[in-house]
Amino acid sequence: MVAMTTRCFCSSGKVYEECCRIFHQGGTAENALQLMRSRYSAYATGHAGYIVATTHPANVHYSDNLFNWKRSILKAFSKDAVFKQLDIHD
Repeated sequence: MVAMTTRCFCSSGKVYEECCRIFHQGGTAENALQLMRSRYSAYATGHAGYIVATTHPANVHYSDNLFNWKRSILKAFSKDAVFKQLDIHD
């Protein structure tokens, strides 16, 4: 669980509640930048369902087995990885 006053992991400078949480709870990204930021934050906060929902079916990581896919995301990224900062270049 992420405290609502925590700075968003996407490095926007906003608090999580006013930034990526909106997308993680069902909001739609308006552009590729918002999508990229929100997906980074989803990995950092363990929102595997959001990662699944925003992955294109043609992606090599896409899987029809949602349960195992979500479990894999949580194990490989959210639990074992350290998310320090998102740096966006162009």
